Amino acid sequence: MRLQIDAGNSPFWRAGHRTWRSDSIENLKSTTSLRSALRQQTREAHDTLDSAMRVTGWTTMQDYAAFLRIQNAARQPIEAFFANTSSIIDAPPAQTGLIARDLAELADQFPGPTITFSHRTQPFALPAHSDPTGAFWAIAGSSLGNRAIARDIATIAGAEGWPTRFLSDERMIRYWKALRPKLDQAASDDTIAAAASAALDVFNHFEKTVRMMDEKSPA
Repeated sequence: MRLQIDAGNSPFWRAGHRTWRSDSIENLKSTTSLRSALRQQTREAHDTLDSAMRVTGWTTMQDYAAFLRIQNAARQPIEAFFANTSSIIDAPPAQTGLIARDLAELADQFPGPTITFSHRTQPFALPAHSDPTGAFWAIAGSSLGNRAIARDIATIAGAEGWPTRFLSDERMIRYWKALRPKLDQAASDDTIAAAASAALDVFNHFEKTVRMMDEKSPA
């Protein structure tokens, strides 16, 4: 997407055909912050997802709608898992309602089948051994890139003014700022492994969703 997560200037999403796992976490020092470790362990996944999302892009209204449909399809099951799992607390705010409103407004501005959003989704669940903080980091960190995309959209759309409720969601920015102190603490190898597992599950889920949407899109 150029929906970049908290990885310095490295991008967030790109969909390839691999499933990402954390293979070398045991080599990280216990003094490494959780945030730094997650950046290191998921950097390749960021780059992979980013490249695929750039193919879709957001330079036309149809492309932007496709971008939002992918976001909607990927986030629905993640948000449902967070909401329906009793052990999950302090999850990021749900955003699919904002995406639905953006897509509805685009449909009003530019009616057509490319604007409607899909109900096809991939199932999502975190394994019992994982730490959901890693998933929270993956979801909330993407808001940094979303703000940059919102600025792009404002330039591209001009006076037409495409909706950006999702991209400009201030709740997620506030959530990200509140999460930062926890992420910046030193983390043990076990904590890093558990959080990285959850973060990579989020990336895998987005990868599968992008691939699914691409395979089922009309030629």
